[in-house]
Formats: sequence, C-alpha cells, structure tokens
Amino acid sequence: MLIYFCIASRTFAARVEISSVMSNNYLARGDDTMRTRTGFTLIELLVVIAIIAILAAILFPVFARAREKARQSSCLNNVKQLTLAAMMYLQDYDERFFHRYFPAVSSAPVKQHWIQSDGKGLLGPYIKNTQVYKCPSQLATKVYGYGYSDALNHTVGLAQIQRPAEILFCVDDTWGGRIAYLPARSDGSPNLPNWGANFANPAVQPMVWGENTPYGRHNGTVNVGFCDGHCKAMTPEVLWADATNKYYKDW
Repeated sequence: MLIYFCIASRTFAARVEISSVMSNNYLARGDDTMRTRTGFTLIELLVVIAIIAILAAILFPVFARAREKARQSSCLNNVKQLTLAAMMYLQDYDERFFHRYFPAVSSAPVKQHWIQSDGKGLLGPYIKNTQVYKCPSQLATKVYGYGYSDALNHTVGLAQIQRPAEILFCVDDTWGGRIAYLPARSDGSPNLPNWGANFANPAVQPMVWGENTPYGRHNGTVNVGFCDGHCKAMTPEVLWADATNKYYKDW
C-alpha cells in the first residue's frame, strides 16, 4: 500500500508539473499574440493611407462640382431678376429696349449704364439689391458679372423680335464690361476676339479657341436670360452657333 501511495503521489506531482508548464506556455503564447495585435504594421498603414488618398481624389471633385452647382443656382436667380427688371422697363417705355449706357454716344462725359454698382443704372429703379450684378463664381476683382446683348438698344422694340424665347438678353460675362458681344460682325465674319472675352479663362487677349475660350464658369455652362423673360443654363459653344448670331439677333 505504501509503495502504491508513493507511486500515485509521484504521478500526481508529475501531472501538476506538466500542467503548470503547459499553462505557462499557453500564457506566453497568448501574451505574444496580444503583443502582435496591439498595432498596425507598416504595410497596413500604407494600405490605409493609399485608400484614403484614392477616396479623396474621387470625392473632392464631386464636392467641388456640388459647390459650383449651388453657386450656379444663385447666379441663375441673379439673371432672373435682371431679366424681370428689363421686362418691367419695357412695359414702362413702350416695349422698347435700352442702350447699354445713356447717352448712347461714347464721347458723353457722364454715362448712365444699364446696371451700376451705385444703384443708379437704367434698371436701378427695378432692382433694389445691387449684389445681383455680380456672379458668385466670378473673380473678386470684377465688379460686374453679366453682359447685355450688343444687338439690343433703344431702336429695337420687343415686337420686332421674331423668336423672343431664343434671343439672348443678358448672359454670364467673364470680361466684366457689362456687354455681351455678338459671335458675328455686321459683315458676317467671326467676332471671336470680342465674343470670346465674355467666356474666357483667363479673360485676357488674345482669345484663342480651345485655350482660354470658350469657358463656362458653372461646370462648363453659363446662365442666360432671354427676351421673353425666361432663363436657363447653356454652353458657350451652343451660343457661338458656328459664328452666327442665331441666339442674338433675328430682325
């Protein structure tokens, strides 16, 4: 019996020792495992940075277009107010348009333009907020953001226009001269040097097609007010109409 007890005791002690060793080994492996999972490897960090860079490259242009779309809506509202003011002017003056400045001679010492930042322009009585003269997308150095058609003046009556829903009254202008030049001159030749200035980036001469003109500052489009009072966005290329005055004059 004594011999049996001694053998059993040794067997139990051996089992306890083996169990203790296995437990220590397991804990050691667990600690190692925990240590390897407490941070990222360099490769993992580089992968995460690359993913963020790719997402930024995709999303930033989308955000930029969305912001420009909001500015375009504000600009379209400006064009609408200018167009409605012109319609009210026509009702008060026998449906006759106005020259872009008065007196209608360049030598006049004092001119009253169709819009003026001091609110004293020809359309001033119909527009109380001069901020509508400036497009939210234009350069801060420019005072005026819209041009009035060079085809319209005090000799043109609304009844003379055959297609008022297609004839331009005013449009986005990058030059800042408050005039919208015609695509074709009176002799039918292309008028790119002047017309291109209305849709240029940068707005400096010379105007070279495909380089600095035509340019639409609202995601490739410009806002246009028409002689029937409605407004919409169009591309400058459409307004060019192969160097014809299709959208500027039909009388």
